This record gives sequence, structure tokens and C-alpha cells, in this order.
Amino acid sequence: MTESVSTTNFSTAGLPPEQRVASWQQYLSDALANLRCRSVQPTEFEAATINLQLAHTHIAHVKTAKPIVIERHPKKIRQCPADAIVLQFVLAGEAFIFLDDGIRTLRPGHLVVCDADQPFLGGYSAGFVEFLLGVSRQAFHEHSGLTYVEAPMFKSFSSRHGAIAASLAQQMRQVLRPTDKHVPDEGELLRLVGATCSPDAEPHFSSYLAVARSFIDSRLSDPSLCATKIAQAVGISPRHLSRIMSRAASTVPQYVLGRRLDAARNMLEQPSFATMTIADISARCGFRSSAYFSSAFTDRFGQRPSDVRRKAPHYRISSQLNRTA
Repeated sequence: MTESVSTTNFSTAGLPPEQRVASWQQYLSDALANLRCRSVQPTEFEAATINLQLAHTHIAHVKTAKPIVIERHPKKIRQCPADAIVLQFVLAGEAFIFLDDGIRTLRPGHLVVCDADQPFLGGYSAGFVEFLLGVSRQAFHEHSGLTYVEAPMFKSFSSRHGAIAASLAQQMRQVLRPTDKHVPDEGELLRLVGATCSPDAEPHFSSYLAVARSFIDSRLSDPSLCATKIAQAVGISPRHLSRIMSRAASTVPQYVLGRRLDAARNMLEQPSFATMTIADISARCGFRSSAYFSSAFTDRFGQRPSDVRRKAPHYRISSQLNRTA
């Protein structure tokens, strides 16, 4: 049975300006590892994060509106070892990391894997946004075969060049989404971590399934989406993809159709899409034919698309206002 979960939030908004950097430092130290934070404009510093703590992992969405430098000093490591590995997925802005041979700059689409108990000095630009995944050392070892990460590992998490890592980022996005409060499959998260950080390891079938689903969700608007394209993105043959989907009690066309219909229903119920016609929504979700979309939608949900839109709260309120105007 799926359990509901709740996320926690922290923001420097509303804090006295002189306490913002220190409060951010304390929060990160309590949640992840004992750190030191510095800013050239400490009284103007702004940051916020959404977090979810699971048994072996910590998932966070982090935003910093002003630049900041973060240091993990050897003394702090000795005083308070974190015993964890951290994966940082850059979504916006830039980050830099000091290395023995120079400075490495990270931009959107870049992933860095660091050992939280190795000295670290890095910084983040204004407008920096990331997903952050902390994994206990024991769980990381069990799924990747690695115990330590002596030097940062740099990877991509684009769907083309890093499909497994992209799927991992997508799962974090889903679990931290305000409208999707369900316990993630932590075992699957850890298998994806292992496959991302240990390229020689053969991914578990469920990892391939997660990658395929993530790729499908990112391409729902493409009417030419097919098993061949999906299999190529995952890095397996179309036949292997069919076997994997079959183990999940579905076929590729069935799954794609179901996700498109789910996306269309969500759009019909959301006020942000109220100005779009039903035909526009069907096209946005990858349907070439409005008639086929309407028929498939009715078969799936037992209601026509127009019925779902009419019953949406925002539509009823709008209709009432128009009648009384």
C-alpha cells in the first residue's frame, strides 16, 4: 500500500539579514554535513530548500538567489563525519569546485558526485538551482560497489547522454512536486544511483523501466514517439524494452497512451490551461487526431474530455461569474 509523505521546507525569507548566512549554514549542517558558508553580501543572501528524508537517502531541491561559497574543512570532517555520498544535479545557474588541478565549472545538465567526508570548497552563482541527493555510505556501497569517492565524479544527466541519471533526477522532481506526495521507491532510487556511479554495473530491469518511463514522460508531446526511439534512449533493443514493459504488465503503446491521457486530464483540470481548447490539449499531449483522443479518453475515464473540464473547480467558478455578470 502506498503511504503519503510530507516534505519540509526551509527559507531565509523573513529572517533578520544578519542571521541569514549563519542560519543557512546551520540548516545545511544539520541536514547534510557540517559546512561553513560565506557570502560577499551576507545581509542580502536569500536561499530556500524543500527536503524529504528517507531511510537511506535525503532528497532536496535547493535554490540560492545570491552567490555563496561552501567549504567542508578537514577539521569539521574529523569532528562530525557525514558518512555519506552526495549527488548534485545542476538545474540553473552555475557552480564551481576547486580541484587539485584547477577549477571545474558546472552548468545546467551537469551532475557531480562527491564524498561528504572529503574536503570540499565550491561556490554557487546567483539564481543557482539544484536537486541534491545524499546517500548513506553503506547504501551507496551496496548498490555501486564503491565505498569512497576520493575525487569528485562529473557526469551528465541529459536524456541523450545520461539517461539513467536523468531518470534519477526525474524521480526526485516527482517526489518533491507539491501535487505528488507519495513515498518513492527508495530501492529503485538506490539502484539508479548504483547504475549512475558504477558504469560497468548492469542495471536492474527496474532501472531500465524507470529510464524508459522518464524518457516517455519527457517526450509525450512528440507524436512520433515509438518503441525504437525509447529503446535507443535507454540503450537497449526494442525487443528488450518490450520484455521489460511486459514484466510491468504493459506494452509500450499502452503505457505511452496511458501517460498521454493522464497528462491531458491533468491539463483539463488545471486553471493554467483553461484558455487552451481541448484540441490544443490533445495536440500538446502528442495526439495526431482529436477524434481518437476523445474516444480513448472516454474509454479510459468513462467521461468525455469536455465533461472533465466542465466539472473542474476553476471552470465552475468561471461559469458562475459569467452568469452573474
